[in-house]
Amino acid sequence: MDVFLYPVLEKLGLYTPPDPTYGRYLLTISDREKKLQAEPEVQIRQRRVFVKDGHFLRGEDVELTQEEIDRGKGKKWVYYKEWQKGQGNGADVIVLHGLNAYGGKWAAYISGLLSNGFRVIAPDMPGHGRSTGLHGYIQSHSRLLDALESVILDMDTYSNARRKIFLIGASMGGGIILNFCTLHPGKQRIAGVYILCPMIAVSPETMPNALVRFVGRMTKFFAGRYPFAAVIRGKGSDDPRVEEELLSDPRGYSGKMRIATGFSMLYCMLDFTPSVIASFDLPFRVVHGTHDRVTSYKGSISLFEKSSSKDKDLLLYDGVEHIMLKDVGSERDETTAKVLLDMEEWLMKRV
Repeated sequence: MDVFLYPVLEKLGLYTPPDPTYGRYLLTISDREKKLQAEPEVQIRQRRVFVKDGHFLRGEDVELTQEEIDRGKGKKWVYYKEWQKGQGNGADVIVLHGLNAYGGKWAAYISGLLSNGFRVIAPDMPGHGRSTGLHGYIQSHSRLLDALESVILDMDTYSNARRKIFLIGASMGGGIILNFCTLHPGKQRIAGVYILCPMIAVSPETMPNALVRFVGRMTKFFAGRYPFAAVIRGKGSDDPRVEEELLSDPRGYSGKMRIATGFSMLYCMLDFTPSVIASFDLPFRVVHGTHDRVTSYKGSISLFEKSSSKDKDLLLYDGVEHIMLKDVGSERDETTAKVLLDMEEWLMKRV
């Protein structure tokens, strides 16, 4: 019904989903978020930004109630959560999640940023988390760029001044950032970028075969919501606990990749032509594992070599897989600790 019938009825104006987040808006927060909220001095703000045809309309503070769902029926919004500790240093960090994840995932990794005075903002992309849309469904990658811009515009409405903004993103989040900072006019607001395993090029292990791509291309216009292929499942990490955690978290999407989502990711990567990459002139650091089976580290090498930025770095982690930040077990993973420390130091030098 959600895949074939309801989309047609929606276009005809004959059906409106009772909950445009399909049951995700009222889910309890994760243990990561609870732990972060319990830290002394941590201030939290939750907002949603209403959009129409990808354009910013207005934002409002939210408390995650049924009444908010009822008021939002028939509308589209981007949800985001904001953390700050103390007075801060006047700089913002927007953290973008990967495919099938949600902004709250970053709660496990931002304590250092908060302690260093950054205000951290974590949006849920369309079709993810508490933002509207069928879970795991991305109609077009341009909607992801519009969502990021809408969050930035909304932040400006309640900040006393235009604050310095840094972007951090992993996988799909990294691809969104690079696309935004090369092809979108909103890039003028960005002071620097730190990206992990960005979705610039796909690894051979993840590229669907020619038949799957052909079938998807033929059906995406009338069956774009259909969950078609498990192209990345089990390839993010060789640590089975990571996969178990992903599959058990109801806030994330654990089904097969939807047809339109797959092609949205493909078109996002196709945007990175040599001339587009050469136009990327913002300060950045890109980090990537050489054993990534989802996105190819060779894409990050190409970005580093061809970008026109005067302040750029490439850091390759030998033998590390796609998921570079892990929060499983009682002790922090060595690679995770190294990446977070490097991230914090890089940002602090550029505040």
